[in-house]
Amino acid sequence: MHDFTSINLSIASIDKEIAIIMERAADLRRVRTKLVEDRRTKRSLLSPLRRLPTEILELIVRASLPDKWLTHGSGRAVFPLAQTCHRLRAITLAMSDLWCNISFFWRLHSEGAPAKFTSYADCLLARARERPIDLTIPEGFHIQFWDTLIDQWVVSHLARFRCIEWCPSSGFKIALDAPLLESLRIMGNEDFYDSHFGGRFSARRFSFDAPKLRRFALRWCGPIFRVAICWSRLQDLEIATISLDEPDMRILESCASLKTLGLNLSSKYASQKMETAAPQLRFDNLRSLTVVDYGHAVCKYIRAPGLVSLALKTGDHVKARPDIHASHVLDMLRGSSPPVLEILVINACGRHIDRTNTIPDYASYFFILACNPALTRLELVYSHGDQACDLEPVLQGLILQPNATALLPNLDHLVLTLGGFTAFTNHDAVLLSQIVQSRWEAACVGGVRPIARLTLHSSVYQCERGVCRCATKGEWQKQLEAWGTVVDRTPCGN
Repeated sequence: MHDFTSINLSIASIDKEIAIIMERAADLRRVRTKLVEDRRTKRSLLSPLRRLPTEILELIVRASLPDKWLTHGSGRAVFPLAQTCHRLRAITLAMSDLWCNISFFWRLHSEGAPAKFTSYADCLLARARERPIDLTIPEGFHIQFWDTLIDQWVVSHLARFRCIEWCPSSGFKIALDAPLLESLRIMGNEDFYDSHFGGRFSARRFSFDAPKLRRFALRWCGPIFRVAICWSRLQDLEIATISLDEPDMRILESCASLKTLGLNLSSKYASQKMETAAPQLRFDNLRSLTVVDYGHAVCKYIRAPGLVSLALKTGDHVKARPDIHASHVLDMLRGSSPPVLEILVINACGRHIDRTNTIPDYASYFFILACNPALTRLELVYSHGDQACDLEPVLQGLILQPNATALLPNLDHLVLTLGGFTAFTNHDAVLLSQIVQSRWEAACVGGVRPIARLTLHSSVYQCERGVCRCATKGEWQKQLEAWGTVVDRTPCGN
């Protein structure tokens, strides 16, 4: 009897498994039936699609390109549409303008990376046919310097390039012919450059015969006087180096067509080196100026009567009070009258500033604000540092200073960027509410739709995962909307 019981249990178990398998098989049949139907439907749609004119199919291909295709370089993303049929694939490969952005994304320490890059790039060059090429480095992708093989490849195809972001491993004694080149960025590694300054790294020389060149950036690759280009034609210039000597200043003096200028100097002796024979730099066409760290020292030599946007930033090198450079900025603004500045960015929070014995004099910033009555947009940056940054006096100055309403009378947008250990508190919310009430409450008359006048960007270390200490949310924003002001808030991510 025991054997019969065991057999019956085994049969029942097997029957149960068979039932499960049959149910699963039925599910698979239903899925298969649906897939077959989907395939039939898509084929029926694809058939007339194949008969469309090539011009229409090209428009469809452009509308279907993945986002990465546009931001990370040609061929970096899977493009399913090109795999649906032979004609669409052939059309995609034949659209030469889709293959003009070569992006470097290999780690050079990986085995065979230079050879992989040149193989990938040669393929794109062939598909791009005779079109100008852009060679870019993805944002956040740091390269100390490139391999010699890649340098040789870039030089051999330089006549094809319209835009280059380059980390050369050495300089070049001869002039490089680049007839199509419009934008050039020569970049190095900042830490490596600082430790080798005065050696062979800073002795590199670059010479380009590029009549169309209008945008140039030299970042941590030596002094600018070692670069031979047509400086007078440049419209956009960015320089990051240790200091500017007299030959460098003479080159800047020749850049009469500049519309955008960025200066990042890392040496505290930069100002002393320029004292001897620094020329006055007159930029009648300059519209945007960004100065970082000791780049502020150059401002006292600049005259830019048409300047519209000014960014004052403190990075990794200034260890003293950041406001000590404000006098140089004032010299520039007063010497460039009448003031037409519309956008001002102030970041007085350096990464390594010693605040134990020095208290920033924010009155110097008030002087900058006071001499720019046309200012419409003010951006204050609270970021970096191992201590909380305090730009609160500037906020208070917009409402508590004597004749505060006369300070920036045309201001219509205030931007706060929060970072490091500087959280946005309820007290800050009160200050912003007072600013809005005193300046823009009257703008909301007769039910006019509120507009964005405040922007908050937040990335704060103090906000633990899942627990946000930033007062960027709350009922205070609803009150501002009632006064006609919308807060455009970017959360800290928690």
